[in-house]
Amino acid sequence: MPTPKQVPFLTIEEGKFIRYSELAGLIAKALHPDDSQLMEYGAARINLKNELRQLVLARKLIVRNESGLQEQTLLVGDALNQSVLMEHDLFSLLKEKGIELRKIPYGSGPQFWTIENAASEIASQQNWHQGARDSLKAQMLAAAKSLKLTTRDPHTNIQTQSAAIRDFYELVTIADVNAWLAIEGASYRWNIVITDIDDKRDSTPNKSRSKQPFLPNISLLTTISPYFESKYSELTEYLRAHVDAAFYPCPEYWDTYTRKQREAQINDYDLQYNPFRQVENKAVWWSVSMDASIWWNIDSITPLHAAMLLARLNPNKETEENAHQTSSDEMGPEDFKRLKNAFDGSLIKTKTLKEWIAYARKLDLKFHSWILDWEVWLEEKERLQSSTINVNVVQNSSSLPGITKQQVITAFASLHYSAEQWGKYLASPPKWLAECRITRGSKSVRKQVSMWNPVEIAIALSDSPRNISIRKLDSVFNSNNSLKKWQEDWVEKSENFR
Repeated sequence: MPTPKQVPFLTIEEGKFIRYSELAGLIAKALHPDDSQLMEYGAARINLKNELRQLVLARKLIVRNESGLQEQTLLVGDALNQSVLMEHDLFSLLKEKGIELRKIPYGSGPQFWTIENAASEIASQQNWHQGARDSLKAQMLAAAKSLKLTTRDPHTNIQTQSAAIRDFYELVTIADVNAWLAIEGASYRWNIVITDIDDKRDSTPNKSRSKQPFLPNISLLTTISPYFESKYSELTEYLRAHVDAAFYPCPEYWDTYTRKQREAQINDYDLQYNPFRQVENKAVWWSVSMDASIWWNIDSITPLHAAMLLARLNPNKETEENAHQTSSDEMGPEDFKRLKNAFDGSLIKTKTLKEWIAYARKLDLKFHSWILDWEVWLEEKERLQSSTINVNVVQNSSSLPGITKQQVITAFASLHYSAEQWGKYLASPPKWLAECRITRGSKSVRKQVSMWNPVEIAIALSDSPRNISIRKLDSVFNSNNSLKKWQEDWVEKSENFR
């Protein structure tokens, strides 16, 4: 019996909008959801960006300004990219492409909840009756109005400061609610989601809605793939927990879906919540749009081509004339000229892309962040190819308690990353930086923040591909009061590098 053809679908939360800049990627993923279709996905995304722009300019696809949801009249640049579309704006486009639009109930997780739905979930977890649920909802609403319970604007997800809170509209997260429960001295917590793989709390989550933590840098799609032919009842408790979250609020769909539909749903969930898959997805995009894999493996790249690449202009698709006139999302013609002039002055006229990047860092030249995305991807790929992973790198370092995220930024801001980039990568560190973390912060434990070993960070910065000089790193330890106690350890550990 032939397998029924999978119907492509796009999911949107009821009452929410889709940003225009994200639409091409969402449609491409709906049409090409499988891991085996990553290149097709990348090509479709590029083609869709052009197609959608033409539809918008022809007024066949209506986009709106976010503030008042009125029809957007300025259809260029950031004004267009920041425009939004409501679900009814998408009907004709999706129907033409054979894509089903699926709506999920507003404020029902897995990240954001209305107070009403949050109270119901906690009551269900605690096996409370309706009266207890209503009492909790009233207490949560009162706490939100007095600003004791953090609530968030549904459009921006940013904390609200208004007392005009409604239990059916403003949103809360599990962390928001648990922080309030802790302050109030409650003996229970909302355990619907465990978000930290290092969380050692003895808790029993609500099995019907729980979402188990990801193993670091492992594809959930790969983990579940041997069981796509299994019935829901045949899955292990661990796999059922993931299926419950991926198919929320209707896990029973697992038994009614075809294998391809199951794969697509799990893949969608995997991409949204698995940091490694997000890094991988970016890499696919840069591989398609910038020919990143090709350029990274070329031994001799000219100054012109290197400057174009660092300005996010693909020499295989753009000309030098375009480079002098074109602006990307982060770089302008003047940035390209600055890179080209600097590279033309290099004594060595051809280098690898990796070497040109190191040269740009040495001269403190601005370049596009796609380079950082690609470097992170290469590090993660190398980690996966390695047969052993040393997860205890920092255990034999100094017995000092470590330094905070802000102290790391202050000390190393001028090296490798800018202060803003350090903040980004300390929050979600690549492998080499994660190995320098002594203790991991926890949102569930108040005032517990991540602590870092600056000596291990400095050693990693001195190593390839970062190649920061020992002289510059010595200066970091000599000029920062927060690192004075680490100087002796740094001198000892860096002896072999001098």
